[in-house]
Amino acid sequence: MSVPRFGKPFDYPDADVILRSSDQVDFYVYKFHLIKASSFFEEMLNNAPSQPATTKRPCTRILPLPENKAVLNTLLSAVFPVDLAIPQTYEGMMLVFTAARKYKLDSVISTLRIIFAERVHRLIPRDDAFRAFCLARRHGLIHEAVPAAQMAMKTYNDVERLGENLLFATDSHLSELWLFKQQVEQRVESAISAFRASKSAQTAWKTCRDDAWLIEFYKTMRSECFIPAQSLLQSEFELHVGSGDCTPCKVKKAEKVFSFGKALQGVINGAIEHAIDVFRTVCETNDAPPGPALVCGLSEFGPPFDRTDADVIIRSSDSCHFRIRKSVLAASSEFFEDMFSLPPPPLSNNPNDPDYFDGLPVVHVSENKFMLRNLLSIVFRVRPAVKMASYSDVLAVLAAAQKYEMHKATRDIRALAQAGRLPSPASLPVHLVYALACRHRLEAEATSAAARVIQEPLTIPNIGAHLHAFDGASLHALSDFRTRRRDALVAGLLAARKCTAPSAAAFVTPLPGTSPATASLVSNGCRDASPKLSRDGKVVPKWWLLALRHAGAQVPRSAAPFAVDTLELSEVLGAHRDKHVLETRCAYCVRIATTARTNDFRVALEGELKEALEKVKFSLPW
Repeated sequence: MSVPRFGKPFDYPDADVILRSSDQVDFYVYKFHLIKASSFFEEMLNNAPSQPATTKRPCTRILPLPENKAVLNTLLSAVFPVDLAIPQTYEGMMLVFTAARKYKLDSVISTLRIIFAERVHRLIPRDDAFRAFCLARRHGLIHEAVPAAQMAMKTYNDVERLGENLLFATDSHLSELWLFKQQVEQRVESAISAFRASKSAQTAWKTCRDDAWLIEFYKTMRSECFIPAQSLLQSEFELHVGSGDCTPCKVKKAEKVFSFGKALQGVINGAIEHAIDVFRTVCETNDAPPGPALVCGLSEFGPPFDRTDADVIIRSSDSCHFRIRKSVLAASSEFFEDMFSLPPPPLSNNPNDPDYFDGLPVVHVSENKFMLRNLLSIVFRVRPAVKMASYSDVLAVLAAAQKYEMHKATRDIRALAQAGRLPSPASLPVHLVYALACRHRLEAEATSAAARVIQEPLTIPNIGAHLHAFDGASLHALSDFRTRRRDALVAGLLAARKCTAPSAAAFVTPLPGTSPATASLVSNGCRDASPKLSRDGKVVPKWWLLALRHAGAQVPRSAAPFAVDTLELSEVLGAHRDKHVLETRCAYCVRIATTARTNDFRVALEGELKEALEKVKFSLPW
């Protein structure tokens, strides 16, 4: 079966190598250009085994590459003397950068960076800046991540606004961007304060009669540091001169205003560059491969895990031995029960055999000796007592018990924490409890913490110091949970306004079995009833609809907690009813105001809304 050719310009008749893309398209090119541009291709072309060509052309090599034809087209157009094929999307540009780095095409990277700098604002829509940042970091492109990070700063605070883009982020991406934001804000604040206090800055506007505009200008530059200072200063200065009678400023030369703005811009740019340097250093550290594992010498934990009748050794990640009985461990763990039911590895004469020590089989685990001590102390109910410094230790041991299918130990750990004999969730910030529970995949703890987290502002600054523990999926799950709860509240209030909720019947038609007081709330006596018909042709009071609309508008989007109590239905209903009575002298609604009938409706509606919120379940992020 023949493979299609890409065609011109990569269809040289005397080509001596074929590059085959991942989507099975062949590029007929010359070795010379590839070897000259890339040491990677030089080694590949000199050492790769030959494959038969698919045509009669004098090609000696077919090199399959993992990139698709679009990426190869851009790379080759930057290497060969042809028109450059520029990617039209940010994702396409990132893929080309990644391939160019892999193939050590330094000249191509330099060319693409010039083009990227010219087109970055067209390639990255502001609402997608966070996603663009995460994509650049995922590909290890620190240089390209900087402009995306600068653009993402404005939308980064609102977790709900990030939406599905959170799924592209890892824990390091979230904390890196937060660090960059803090570094920029702190350094720009410090730089502007120092510039403002300088003698030259004070002298420049010493004769100004009203410097309120200048104070506002400095304030704007602190919060919008990426706005060109010269342009903003010029516009603010013109407004100041045009709207006031400041004679000294009216005669000030434009060159001096421009020079002042240019000097301030230089100071701000310097502060931002320092922040970028810190950001790059942090990213390089995070991207660096882990160093060699620390080799620990073998050690014995000692009592009470040094039984003389032990028939197995559990070796911790830091090479500490726990000598125990298989039967006890198997009875407590389905995982170990299955393991011990298998035949042990053959015993060898090698004294360094990792599977045996002192003639006993060795089981290697990933937990360190302190975590293993706590876990085995709970399983075996022995001394020393369990020692856990914080609830994060509790979650780690609980995750280990869950991994090894120690069901009784799992219940015991939760019971001890609930009884106060182990650190409780209250000992840690609720955001951190949630993040750690998600990291360890502890369903009960993650669900419980999520219900508490959404009662606090779900913003990046509020999470701040604990972002290192979050990944994008766990943060997205919280955002989705809040969004669905908000929608449930809005839907409940809308149902009441449309008179489809049971509670609304108190205002439009009597319910079977209701008290006479509630039944008398049928609003055909209101002087300002809404023309919108409801059940049975009855109409509802207009103030009632306005009150529910006002309550719906108060449903928070991100910062405030989602709870029925925060709607303040009693105050909202009472205020709108009283305003209506005052304006219309409506005798019907005066009677309602003097009874508990409105309160009956409020109680019923609050019950419906709380029931709707309880139906919204948290979706686990794993």
